[in-house]
Amino acid sequence: MTSEVDRYCASPGQACGYKMGHNEILRQRERAKVALGGRFDLAGFNDALVKSGGVPLTALPTVVDNYIAGVQAI
Repeated sequence: MTSEVDRYCASPGQACGYKMGHNEILRQRERAKVALGGRFDLAGFNDALVKSGGVPLTALPTVVDNYIAGVQAI
């Protein structure tokens, strides 16, 4: 726990950036669930995000759009 506190004290923006990314991923996951319904696959969604690499949050909706389109095409 001490290392976590030290890290956030040394770089407070990291915690904020982490949470913003977390919230955006949850928002995009919910959007994919609504779009795909029963065809939504959490593992496939996670793979799509991981395979995209480190993208800016503004590019994340495009990654999810491509994931949705790929699942719908099957």
